[in-house]
Amino acid sequence: LCQLANFLKIARNKYTTISVFFAYSKDAQSGLISILKKLQICKGNASIDVHILNKGIDDADKNSILAIDGLRCFFDDVTSYISKDADYYKFAIPQIASCDIAIYIDPKTSLEIDFNRLLTLELGDYYVGAYHDITFDGKPLSNYTEGVLGISHYLYVNDDCAVFNIRALKGNGAYDRFMLYDSFTSYSINPSEALFNLTFKDRILIIGDIESDTDDTGALAEIEEENSFLNKWNREKRAQDRVEVVNKIADFEKNGI
Repeated sequence: LCQLANFLKIARNKYTTISVFFAYSKDAQSGLISILKKLQICKGNASIDVHILNKGIDDADKNSILAIDGLRCFFDDVTSYISKDADYYKFAIPQIASCDIAIYIDPKTSLEIDFNRLLTLELGDYYVGAYHDITFDGKPLSNYTEGVLGISHYLYVNDDCAVFNIRALKGNGAYDRFMLYDSFTSYSINPSEALFNLTFKDRILIIGDIESDTDDTGALAEIEEENSFLNKWNREKRAQDRVEVVNKIADFEKNGI
């Protein structure tokens, strides 16, 4: 709570309103309520807009969120943007956010987050700020990030907590890039996190280092067989579709988002 109080003190001096986004799911409700109550205790005079990304929410859960005084709560339906589960809701933030800076926190996260660091960031032209995940520095996970995703393990980040630079993201095609990668491929380990790294690749500011608890160890045997992430696209697609995808990726990599 002390760390969170310091975080909000910094925020009050830097921003008129602090916008914090969460992804709603039934199994994450208790974690969400816990974080919101901490925000309530520590916020002081800060004006906090809480955005609950959802595709439908139980009345009881909604009422328990609204019962927390002192927070302005908005329930943002992401159905028209995201077809998958709550782990992917964050990709709708650039489409729906009206603030300059948006903070995203996964209600299920077990990470020790340096809240102060989040709001002292100067993102500049970077699209997001996130934590480098040192869990992926060692083999075979580094083989996965570099061989399958084409991303150096030194630059691979965790997606449980991120700061979105909405000013830089607006109109720059980040959502389109997410949809492109998501349309033709799947990933063995932390699939939403893989998409996060691919979507914002080369435009991620590393906040610091964290160590996550990756539980997808059953997929490690597949890593050595995956020489590039292109081998993971949906194999039922027609050959001409594959050529089109390759050309689109080449264009993205050449011209940026």
